[in-house]
Amino acid sequence: HLRQPYKQRFLVRFGDHLQYKTTQEIAYFYADDKTVFLVADDGKRYVIDLRMEQLEDLLDPALFFRINRKFITRIDAIQRMKSLINSRLQLFLKPQPEIDVYVS
Repeated sequence: HLRQPYKQRFLVRFGDHLQYKTTQEIAYFYADDKTVFLVADDGKRYVIDLRMEQLEDLLDPALFFRINRKFITRIDAIQRMKSLINSRLQLFLKPQPEIDVYVS
């Protein structure tokens, strides 16, 4: 069966305006409680009406990577990685999120 092409852009809302963000403009997605945010390269956050599981199916795995339960990042947004004692990795993303990001 043929797979649908991966999503190239997402509709985001800010105030009473709607606009598209292309996958090239998206640094990462993260979940905070039940809300999922799209974070653009410029650091702006937008609420989107999708769950992380839905995003995983919509995003090209050649470009995006599910780091853990809360984060899906564009691979290009990973600035560096740090190896920790417990064999976990800490990721430094651009723009840097407000919380530390670990690969699970």
